[in-house]
Amino acid sequence: MMGTSYLNSAKRLSRIETLTTTGLIASTVLYPAGTVLSTVGYATATDKGQGQWTRNGTIGQTINQSPAQLGNTLLNDGNGNQWALVYSGVIDVLKLGADSTNTTDSYPAFAAARNALSGGGKIYAPVGSYRLDQTLFIDTNGITIYGDGFRLGDSAATIIYGNHTAGPVIHFRKSAIGCNDLNIDSSATRAAQGAGANNIGLLWEPIDTSSLLLGDGTFKRMCIADQPDSGFVISGGPRRAVVDQIVSLRCGGHAMAITNGMLTGKTYERDVGIISILNCESEDCGGHSLAIGDPAGVSTPYRILVKNFEGNSSGHDAAVRYADARLYVRAANVRVVGCAW
Repeated sequence: MMGTSYLNSAKRLSRIETLTTTGLIASTVLYPAGTVLSTVGYATATDKGQGQWTRNGTIGQTINQSPAQLGNTLLNDGNGNQWALVYSGVIDVLKLGADSTNTTDSYPAFAAARNALSGGGKIYAPVGSYRLDQTLFIDTNGITIYGDGFRLGDSAATIIYGNHTAGPVIHFRKSAIGCNDLNIDSSATRAAQGAGANNIGLLWEPIDTSSLLLGDGTFKRMCIADQPDSGFVISGGPRRAVVDQIVSLRCGGHAMAITNGMLTGKTYERDVGIISILNCESEDCGGHSLAIGDPAGVSTPYRILVKNFEGNSSGHDAAVRYADARLYVRAANVRVVGCAW
């Protein structure tokens, strides 16, 4: 017979109606292993961080530990009993304590979601503004980050703000990855930095320990704005990518760059290629609207398709620039306005 310290079914349902995830972390109520609780929010009933948590049977853990502290989709309650988030392939960062008001650092929640997806999956950031105080590295194959839209000037969008002063906001270092339907921006602190510290919005480049080849990236429906360096960069080895409906605004470097690694200072440089750049736009960036290649590029030739691209008011010597004799670019409907040439 179950001891009196466990809640009966009626009381358990009552607890589900009022318990937040932080309340569960603080709770000293003894639930049996296998119990599934539905929380009403993460810290409050209105923060949209509600989730289902199951007591996984692990005991004797450090008490009162959040997913951010554990770096995974786990928490420890006030008895040291462990709970696991119930999910299937997609992890909502609000369920792990991300702050969608851009007030506190959401990096720990994004990192916890990333760490949990050791076999790949999706990280979902609902409508809101999220501050990252350090670069979010993606070192697992098969991870996609996505939001609820990149509508310029629309509050119904997902915005990720870099708040650090060195390094990309998001850096993918593996294959079969993607980033869709969100904005990448800078806090005032980051935006005030000068170029030179790889303060890039989004970078797809392998880790700089070998000339590793990566493949299969999908980047769609994003706006990247106000980065001290370049906005969107594919560098040092990736092959096979679709870049569609990317807008790059007011970045200090290039709006978009496809490079062998020289731009980022990569030691193990390698060419990139088989990339389609579709329906993209840049405006008011300090470098080129689209920079492809490096004079010292080595290895296999590039192959790039550029279609429906528009560049406005870039600062460098050409709106669209390439610097490799082996580069093959097929372009259609490319227009540049108000750019140096």
